[in-house]
Amino acid sequence: IVSQDTLRKFIIKDLVVLLNNRIKYYLTRMGAKYTCIFDENMDYEFTTEGGSYEYDSFSSGERMRLTIAASFAFRDFMSIRNGLTSNILVLDEYFDSAISSSCVRRVLDLLEEYAKNGQNVFIISHIFIFSIKTLKHGHSRTTVYTKKDLRKIPSPLKFVIWITY
Repeated sequence: IVSQDTLRKFIIKDLVVLLNNRIKYYLTRMGAKYTCIFDENMDYEFTTEGGSYEYDSFSSGERMRLTIAASFAFRDFMSIRNGLTSNILVLDEYFDSAISSSCVRRVLDLLEEYAKNGQNVFIISHIFIFSIKTLKHGHSRTTVYTKKDLRKIPSPLKFVIWITY
């Protein structure tokens, strides 16, 4: 017979593999050349092409990519392993920190995929203004505006967007 501790570690190890794969997937989709790896004790290590890396050594934009990837990965994890799903995703000020415009675009691509799969995605931002237009046949067009473009944007689109299909 196996001890409770051994069984627990075996189950957690299986779950951690799933979590690590999802984090790596999202970081790769956002153009990152690093990842975060959890072990069965839920301790983590950051790795780059050059080896281990300290969290404090990442730039604020890199840290935000880690935050986004981890939050999306944990969301996937809960859905895959526990069947906990939601048809709504609210991202409050995710894009308001030091995140590059190319990363914003990549995250928006991910969010459009979420929307195509039935998710209602709300983005709250005080820096970027997003306009998502749903076109025929499930295609969408996303326009990202900055504050300097604010006067060009119709009032209902300011600061909150809704992606749905």
